[in-house]
Amino acid sequence: MKAITEERLAEAQCIGLKLCVDLSMSDSMSDKELSRLAGQLRRYGSNRKASRPFHLLLTDLREDSRLYRECLRKNAGFHNYMMDITDESFLDLFPPESVVCLTPDAEEGLRD
Repeated sequence: MKAITEERLAEAQCIGLKLCVDLSMSDSMSDKELSRLAGQLRRYGSNRKASRPFHLLLTDLREDSRLYRECLRKNAGFHNYMMDITDESFLDLFPPESVVCLTPDAEEGLRD
């Protein structure tokens, strides 16, 4: 079962729909907010169990950041998760026309 799961995740890394989490604002967060965010990133397990997992990318995450250290503390095996982690901005990784930003601060609502 583990081999099948890892095969699906490896396939998602190559051809899966990309789900990018922009962490550029994490330096502005309080310790409590960082702790909650690190816990939310645990949802990796849900993606892992999905029949069609996303290709997960965490952007603007530096290994020397408070958030990275909190992720290591809260998530056993975080450094082994099958996802991409980069200190680059998503703006440098993807053409703007290919990005859909989901945020609670959006001026325009999501439509069907």
